[in-house]
Amino acid sequence: MLKYFCILFSFILTLFTINGLALTITYGDIVSFVLVPFFLNDLFRGRLLINKFSKLYFGYLMILLFSSILNVTFFEGPFLNIFKTNLFSLIYFIWIYSLLVTEALKLRTFFVGLLFLLFFFLVITWGEMQSAFGMLDQGFSTLNVFESSLNLNTWGFSLVLFLILSLFSWSKKYYTTISFVVSAILLFFIFFSYSRASYSLTLFIVGSTILYVNKDSVKKSITSFLAIILFYFINSYYKFVNTEMNDSAFDFFQTKTDLSAGYDDLVYMRFYIINIKPIIEKFSAFNFFQFFFGDAISIQHSIVSHVLIVSGLIGFIYLIKYYGFAIKYAFSMIKHKTYEAKFLLISLIAVFVNDFITNVSSFLPFSGYLSFLIFSFFFARININEV
Repeated sequence: MLKYFCILFSFILTLFTINGLALTITYGDIVSFVLVPFFLNDLFRGRLLINKFSKLYFGYLMILLFSSILNVTFFEGPFLNIFKTNLFSLIYFIWIYSLLVTEALKLRTFFVGLLFLLFFFLVITWGEMQSAFGMLDQGFSTLNVFESSLNLNTWGFSLVLFLILSLFSWSKKYYTTISFVVSAILLFFIFFSYSRASYSLTLFIVGSTILYVNKDSVKKSITSFLAIILFYFINSYYKFVNTEMNDSAFDFFQTKTDLSAGYDDLVYMRFYIINIKPIIEKFSAFNFFQFFFGDAISIQHSIVSHVLIVSGLIGFIYLIKYYGFAIKYAFSMIKHKTYEAKFLLISLIAVFVNDFITNVSSFLPFSGYLSFLIFSFFFARININEV
């Protein structure tokens, strides 16, 4: 239990960057480095379980490492930022997966820790979010209001990740009342992230939960929706949470949600500008070895262009392999562990879609670690007996 709360503590501390360093180091990185010897102790004592997903991800890390050696970029900031986030994501995945499968970490403790993590996340970041509302006209991705470079999109996505676990708990009837309340609160705050990506993912996750996982929950979902609307109007009157947005920010949001603008943004920006164009430009300048192993330093806006450019064709093959394995595994387990396997599938799709748009899991610690915590939870729940 202590290990689990130390891991969550490191998550929170990733929101605070140590200033004055060329490399992006957060206080969470320091805690993570301190935890590594304890992880290695568990590894050498045979206390950790390594599943195929973690083996495939380890293979991808080795490709990244080889690329940095090949390009002599091992000590450069961009590579170290990418590598440490991916490495700690893998460590936390293996650790939490092992704790859950061996039942050293109980389900109740897992959810209590998540509640504390969510509470501290909202307390720490909400004030900065409020100040960000007044600057929305500057844009979403360029506006970094948090020390760890979380912007409005990644803030909303982090809440979406919490929502996945909350809806799972609600679907499985674990702590039903608490799960309902937490889900309602998350939906309320996601609305005020003003992030189109978070809105879309929320609709996908809620819709999948209602129509794919819990086909008998339509009435409960309507009740939940009405409760959120009621809370919104009560909050508008009593001002429990300040959600005001200035005129320039509102105009910006209206422009970005215009149908024609949205179409241009989706087709031109998301497919061409952040995927096709950088791949063409980088690959035309690559030598023979970089074509296969990448340059290990060119952080990109989309996971597709990022993996192709940073780790080359070999790394991209590994991306397909570990995501493909996870999706295939989820489908194969749906008959045996319906809820867990379906939510693993939903989680994989949500993280991949968001990374295709913003690519936060590769180099932003909080969202990256939280993504892998969710993966580890559902993989573990599939592999243990019901409690």
